[in-house]
Amino acid sequence: MSPFAILARSVRYLAPIAVLSAIAMAPIALVAFGVAVPANAKQAGIVLRVAWLCAAGGMLAVLVLVGALAPILRSERVSQLVAFARGARGMMRAIVPALVVLCAVAMGLVALAVPGLLLYVLFVLAPASEANGVAAKLADSVALVRRRWRAIAIVIAATVIALAAIVAVQQLLLPIPLGKSPTRAQLVLFPQMVRLTAIAMVGIVPCAAMALASLQASVTSEPR
Repeated sequence: MSPFAILARSVRYLAPIAVLSAIAMAPIALVAFGVAVPANAKQAGIVLRVAWLCAAGGMLAVLVLVGALAPILRSERVSQLVAFARGARGMMRAIVPALVVLCAVAMGLVALAVPGLLLYVLFVLAPASEANGVAAKLADSVALVRRRWRAIAIVIAATVIALAAIVAVQQLLLPIPLGKSPTRAQLVLFPQMVRLTAIAMVGIVPCAAMALASLQASVTSEPR
């Protein structure tokens, strides 16, 4: 079955998908809406870094959501409650492989940006794998990605660009550099930027996870 047909079939499960997406995005939202107005220019710089960290956290949320949504997209006709239960179970199983992928990507980024991004592409489907053991999930992801690497790379590249653009565009609109005594009106803009970043991610992260999960469901339905 094509990824588009799988996405069309998933419309009936929008309610559990929305709930699972909200759960995956909740930690980022809590951080974003918990940011206080900075008292000075130095604290404003810290808030700015929080915005970038939230955007980077979106890539981890994508991994977790792929693991949650893949079982739903692989389902034929089940009730909303069963779909949610499968998604919740998939989300719990996705946490460990998602963290392992994150560590591998982080080590790749320490060396150079390209190896980190390449590892993310290769391992992005590991949280959705039904294989036993983290190593087997990683190997399964590599095998699946090789069969749809162009589409998967496009989805990931578009997601990275979109998340980075959210922060970058807002940063250009901020009064940077701040003076020695910035006004409160200027400082208020920084936590607002973090919150707007989180709100925008609500649309980007679930869409990316849906696309990747549909590709995973499509490949696993084909004979190897």
